[in-house]
Amino acid sequence: SSSLDEEYTKQLLLFPLLTTTTTSLTTTTSAAQPLEESTNNTFYPKNQINIQPSYYCTQGEYGQLTHFFKGNLHAIDFRCNLNTPIVAVGDGIVKDVRDVEVVSGISVRNLFQWNSILLQLDDDDDEDDNKKKKEEESNDGTTNNDNNNNKKGASLFVEYVHIQTNSAQVKINDRVKAGQIIAYSGSIGFSPEPHLHFAAYQSMEDDASTVRVRFGCCCSKDEGNKNGEGLTLNSFLPQAGYWYNEHGVCSL
Repeated sequence: SSSLDEEYTKQLLLFPLLTTTTTSLTTTTSAAQPLEESTNNTFYPKNQINIQPSYYCTQGEYGQLTHFFKGNLHAIDFRCNLNTPIVAVGDGIVKDVRDVEVVSGISVRNLFQWNSILLQLDDDDDEDDNKKKKEEESNDGTTNNDNNNNKKGASLFVEYVHIQTNSAQVKINDRVKAGQIIAYSGSIGFSPEPHLHFAAYQSMEDDASTVRVRFGCCCSKDEGNKNGEGLTLNSFLPQAGYWYNEHGVCSL
């Protein structure tokens, strides 16, 4: 079982809310489109350096409101206007989509009615396993089923909660690319205000514990690396009380 402070170190994730430099901004369906409110979305204060939208982290790890049990311990909440575009934090497959609920507010009954999208992110180890499996099949014409189980628990599942009703831009089993718009933010379920609740797990079990993840991006020399030394890597773990975008904490 996972320790309370287990951190998923295999990959950094893209920031889950749209910023001006997020790439691959495409949708796979023509389902919902942003509503009028999002057209006038000011995104809250902007980073003075990058002039990009930024979002206030209202609750981080071990938050006292709702992040105090194992299914939420490492979850992160970002305040955002209704219908803010939500993006895939990595390449992967859509495992679950719920966007039919309409209730909102902090009534206890809303704890069991929410909208969400669950993705299973690709893992480099999975690709290696598939190559090995194909090689073995080509050698003897049989399949080694053990290969399907030797990475149990290694995959990363990420969940986006409180999305707007009928806003999903993807369906179950769709493949998504990092940065692709998958839904629009809302305030559905047990929610005191419009925000995105983001959490990561290493299984799809109902009682799965969260794991810590870090967000990050590669910046080229044309995107802020003043030393001109190619790519630099910036990673961060959002904490309550600060503003963030894909570059990390913002200087307001």
